[in-house]
Amino acid sequence: MTNKKETLKIVTWNCKGKFIERFEKFEENKEFEADVYVIQECLNPTQSDCKNEKFKDFSKGALWSDSPIDTRFGLGLGIFGKNIKNNNWERKDQDLGHCISFNVDGKINLLGIWGRWYGHGCVADRLYDYLKNADKLDSDYIIVGDMNIDAKYPTQSPECKKQTGTVFKFLNEDKKLVSAYHTYFQEDHAKETKETFYFRKNKDKGTSHIDYVFVNKNTKIINVKLGDESWLNDSDHVPLFVEIELP
Repeated sequence: MTNKKETLKIVTWNCKGKFIERFEKFEENKEFEADVYVIQECLNPTQSDCKNEKFKDFSKGALWSDSPIDTRFGLGLGIFGKNIKNNNWERKDQDLGHCISFNVDGKINLLGIWGRWYGHGCVADRLYDYLKNADKLDSDYIIVGDMNIDAKYPTQSPECKKQTGTVFKFLNEDKKLVSAYHTYFQEDHAKETKETFYFRKNKDKGTSHIDYVFVNKNTKIINVKLGDESWLNDSDHVPLFVEIELP
């Protein structure tokens, strides 16, 4: 009898500050039950007055990052899961947004990202620069988050949309990392049939695919799912779920 392979289930979702209030929605939707949750626009779980005992237990050991610009809103990047620990190597980059390097069980390394626009410029440029200079980022890392880059993003300049392809090429060729969504559904970048972001919660105003999970190109991807439009009651993003087989 062969041993069943271990898997890792990952969810990333930009929650618009609603993760604590909508935690029960994940409880109800068992299809999005994960080992690791990378949550953007997340309120600090340790400073919450949440009375939900399940959430208090769920958020024990959570990692959270803010920045001077986002502090006034109380929002940041939250990492939730069992046996997670901060790797503490990420380069602080106020112009990019939030990045947390962490591991699961001391052996699976991930980089959680919430890419942000601060002032003028192109977030794809800043993300490319960040990833190029992340010396410890290798092909065994899993990159997860709302990167805010897409060749179809409604408000981005043509130059910035084009630069998204540079980020993809760098990750694919230099780091040997591929997007789980694009690999699983066999779709090309910029030709996605399923979107993660609905501009102003209205698909008629524009949609994009700006949330990603990048894994080693040799990784077996078991499942990839996106939330339906009912999630737009809470945010302008839907959750992205990825399950992979561990080596």
